[in-house]
Amino acid sequence: MFLAQIRAEDGTLQVVAREGTEAFVICNCASTYDLARDCANRGVTLKQRIATLGLGAAVDVEGALAQGRVLAPIHHPDPTQMYLSGVALNDTATDDNAGPFGPDWIYKGDGRAIGAPGMALLVSDFAPDSGTGPSVAAVYIVSDSGTPFRIGFAMANDFSDRILTTQSHAAVVQGRLRPLALGPEMVLATLPEGINGSLRLTRDAEAITDIAISTGRDNLEAAIARLERDHFASDSLCQPGQLHILVIALAQGITASASIGDTTTLTLSGFGLPLCNPLHHAPRGPDAPVQINAL
Repeated sequence: MFLAQIRAEDGTLQVVAREGTEAFVICNCASTYDLARDCANRGVTLKQRIATLGLGAAVDVEGALAQGRVLAPIHHPDPTQMYLSGVALNDTATDDNAGPFGPDWIYKGDGRAIGAPGMALLVSDFAPDSGTGPSVAAVYIVSDSGTPFRIGFAMANDFSDRILTTQSHAAVVQGRLRPLALGPEMVLATLPEGINGSLRLTRDAEAITDIAISTGRDNLEAAIARLERDHFASDSLCQPGQLHILVIALAQGITASASIGDTTTLTLSGFGLPLCNPLHHAPRGPDAPVQINAL
């Protein structure tokens, strides 16, 4: 089952469940976040709760995507309580080979850095590079009792500054504070058996980069189990109502540098509709620094 959030033509937010080619609005459901938190507190699965709430009108998700009405599959009503973090793993990652403390944990920002499908992702003047990497985003919510629950998975375009991250270890953090685009749909339950797809960059209506992607579920799940154990070991990341997006690179070294005006398209088998985002310019550099005031 897939979940999506769609802006109806009258402006209201609809949560949509899709199985196969048929998609329907979930009745009495204000948002994916509200649905997930309700399930975590009740101790029921998403599918069980959706069956109880019932399904309403049919929805053309693909048509809504073409019209720019599909939002990120989940959001937090308070973006500062939505934590984005990431790690880089390859297909050989296991539960034991990442060292005593696991791989480096990287903070990517809060919910304000999330980009919806089709949304322009902004590149600032001071960024020497705009690298996009195909990733899987594991999505979690913390119940009112402080227990983390995995909601599902979405594909993600993980933007980073590869030039900046090679300058020093300290620059790695700054280089990863870039937008993160989540796929149109979030898949519930386990990862697909095999993850295949492509990362394509288009410039002036012509494909300039087309990278094939192929990986397996088993190694990724082993890595995710390790990452979850490390990530939620801190009480500060187990606070009621928090939303966590943990971004995991599908394969080491699969990235592509994009330029202003390019469009990235990520397609992954088992993750629903493709994720497309153009890159736009967001001027802010040495001539317009952030003003720091004293109290």
